[in-house]
Amino acid sequence: MSKTLPIIVAVICGFIGFATMAVLGPSKFDYADDPEERQQQRLDNIAKGFEIGFKATSGGQAVIERIRADAGTDSIAVDIRFIQKEIEFAPPGVVADFRKYVYKHNCVFLDRKSVLDEGVTLKIRTMKPSGALLTNFSINKENCAPYLNSA
Repeated sequence: MSKTLPIIVAVICGFIGFATMAVLGPSKFDYADDPEERQQQRLDNIAKGFEIGFKATSGGQAVIERIRADAGTDSIAVDIRFIQKEIEFAPPGVVADFRKYVYKHNCVFLDRKSVLDEGVTLKIRTMKPSGALLTNFSINKENCAPYLNSA
């Protein structure tokens, strides 16, 4: 059990790597005004940035099983599976801390880059090594409100 928290915290770096890699670029983000084809290109670029940032910072503790950008729903969906067997038995308190940390840091960063104001949602499903659900994230303006108000 004592190994579970450091493993989860290490993977958190992958999520923060996403924010750094995927959203850097032009400060003006006119996603809502772009035609759907251009929106899809932007979301595809963010998804690629997520993947690059995740691979560079996850330390091999987890893998991206699937990543899909969809301009029709203004979302990026990512399925991530932890590799380390200790995650299979992560206690609820550790998972809750992991959730708070991911929301707190990603919401603040994405808000500063105006991505949340444009209506884009980042949906992340994390799974245990067995494939069972660990936790879900839906990072958008509404779900980030408590974290942005306290930041």
